[in-house]
Amino acid sequence: MIDKQKVRKIAVVKLCCFGDIVFITPLIKNLRYNFPTAEITLISAGWIENIIKFIPDIDRNITFEYPNDSSILKKISYGINFIKTLRKEKFDMAVLGHRTSYFGLALFLAKIKYRLGFNTTRFINYKANFLENTHEAKRYLEILKNFGLEIKYENTELKLPKLYKSDSEKFTIGIFPFGGVNPGTEMEIKRWELIKYIHLINKIKENFKDIKILLFEGVTKDEKFENVTIPSNVIITKINFDYIANCNIFISGDTGPLHIASALGISTLGIFGPTNPEQFAPINHTAERRKVLHRYIWRKLYCSPCYTSKTAIDKKNKKYWQGNNFICYRGTNECIKSIEVEEVFFELKKIIEFLRLK
Repeated sequence: MIDKQKVRKIAVVKLCCFGDIVFITPLIKNLRYNFPTAEITLISAGWIENIIKFIPDIDRNITFEYPNDSSILKKISYGINFIKTLRKEKFDMAVLGHRTSYFGLALFLAKIKYRLGFNTTRFINYKANFLENTHEAKRYLEILKNFGLEIKYENTELKLPKLYKSDSEKFTIGIFPFGGVNPGTEMEIKRWELIKYIHLINKIKENFKDIKILLFEGVTKDEKFENVTIPSNVIITKINFDYIANCNIFISGDTGPLHIASALGISTLGIFGPTNPEQFAPINHTAERRKVLHRYIWRKLYCSPCYTSKTAIDKKNKKYWQGNNFICYRGTNECIKSIEVEEVFFELKKIIEFLRLK
C-alpha cells in the first residue's frame, strides 16, 4: 500500500501535442486530489508552451525536446540528459503518458520509485491495460485506477484566460479549418476541405444575421488563408486562447484547438475523418461554467478508422505512412471529403438552438 504522505514530488511525462495535453488534464486533476500537498511537474515539449499556463493543478513545467529524427546517437544523448534532469529532481513518482520504452527506461534509470504507465511500456512497475475502445482521456485515468487511486474528475479542463468575457456582446462562432500538423507527424487528411468551410460560412451568414464569425489561422506555413476569397464581415485572426474562450461554438476537425475549446467550456462541432470520435471527440457532461453541447459528424466507412492506437505509432508501416506523413491508403480521403456542407450546418443549427433556449 502506498504511503501518500511520502510522495512529495510527481512528474507527469507528456511531451506533445495540444490535444494530447488536454486529454491528460483529468489525470493531473486527480493526482492533485489524491496528493494535495505534492509538487506536480509536467514534462513537455516546447511546441506546446502556450498551453502550460492554462493547465490547472501543475506547479512547474520542465521542457524536454525529444529528437524526431532517426539518429540513434542523438536519442541516446538526449536520453542521458533527460535521466540526469530526472535524477536531479528526485521525483518520488512519475506518470508516463507515452507508450514507449525509451521513456520507461529513463524513469527506471532515474531511480523513480513509483513508475506508472501502460502495459505496453517496459520498465514501468505499475502498469494499466491500454484500452483500445476507450476515450483517450479515460485511458489515462486507468493508470491511476490501477495504482489504487481515487478518481473524482473525468472532464478535460483548462483555465479561462484573463480576457474571457462571460457576457460576450455577440453570439460568436469560431472556425479553424486547418490542423493535423505536429512535430514529427503530418495528418492533413484530418482536414475538411477549405472551400466547404467557406460555403458553410456563407450559409451561416444567410440564415443568422446576428452571428459573429471568427476564422482562425494556424501557426504553420500552410495554415493561412491565401488564394481564397473570404466572405465579408468575417474576422480572421491567429489561433489563441483569448479568442477561442470567447466563442459560443467552435468548429474544426479532430485537432488541438477543438479539444482546447471543449476544455475551456465551449460548445464544439467536430468534423471527423480518419480518427474515431468515440475515442477523441469532446464528451458531453454537466457544465459548471456555462451551457454546453458537443456534436460531431463522422462518415464511418468500411476502412474507418484508419488512424488507430496501432497505426499511429507504427511509422514503418508503408501502407499508412510516407515518412512523417500519415496518408489515406486508398488515396481518396473519402471519409472526410464525402461530408457535405448541409450536414454540418444541420448539426450546427442544433447547437445554436440549444444554446439560445432560455
